[in-house]
Amino acid sequence: MTTLNIVVVTAGSARHSASALLAEKLQQSVKDALPAGTSTKYSTHHLGQYTHDIADYLEGDAPGTLVALFEQLRAADAIITVTPIFKASYSGLFKLFWDLVEPDDIKGKPLLMAATGGSHRHMLALDYALRPLFSYLGADTCATGVYTTPGTLDEARTLDRIRRAAGELAQKIS
Repeated sequence: MTTLNIVVVTAGSARHSASALLAEKLQQSVKDALPAGTSTKYSTHHLGQYTHDIADYLEGDAPGTLVALFEQLRAADAIITVTPIFKASYSGLFKLFWDLVEPDDIKGKPLLMAATGGSHRHMLALDYALRPLFSYLGADTCATGVYTTPGTLDEARTLDRIRRAAGELAQKIS
């Protein structure tokens, strides 16, 4: 049996941020949406743990942990990525990280994108900020993105959207 490798990249400010919590829900929903018996391996990376590595990489150094993450992205069957939205766009750390990824690294890879923010005023950031970024990188983005605020993470409407997006990703990789 082949194991599906799914890489999860979050850019929340803490390991237990709203973005990390949303990533966990997406991960579980993808697992639930895959056909019974599908073997999956999830590798979750919180970009806050890579801040120094990213800075070193920008200075010409290639830290092993960051290089290993790039290798995981290249080998992934799918990617789930979540960012907080600040001032109507993705976080700076999120942008710095994805700027270091070469387009061929994720070209054609199924990708589920999601974001969290303080209010619903930022929900269009998925379509005017994230979607163009991943289009440039050549990812095969799911039609449905997920945006939530901390107060709506467990609402039925949000959970339905999570299931729909997860189902789209599962369909792309199964």
